Amino acid sequence: MLVVVVLSFVLTELPQGVLALASAVDQRIFDNVYVPLGDVWDVLVLINSSANFILYCSMSAQFRATFKRVFSVHSDRGMRVQIDGQLY
Repeated sequence: MLVVVVLSFVLTELPQGVLALASAVDQRIFDNVYVPLGDVWDVLVLINSSANFILYCSMSAQFRATFKRVFSVHSDRGMRVQIDGQLY
């Protein structure tokens, strides 16, 4: 699972990072490449963030159990969140 998460992060963040570095060296790269593609890279990062949650839920039984325990909804008290052993 960690390999998949890291690979998806690198694939979505690396192009934007390379373009940011190249833009720092040459203003024309910023104007001709970064400005038109900036929104595309931002959407890729947002998709990666959403995909990470889905990956964690689908691949980790411990994550699912903790998520259910932390965000369980009880009809008598509403949503209960446990932080450091305290229920809120």
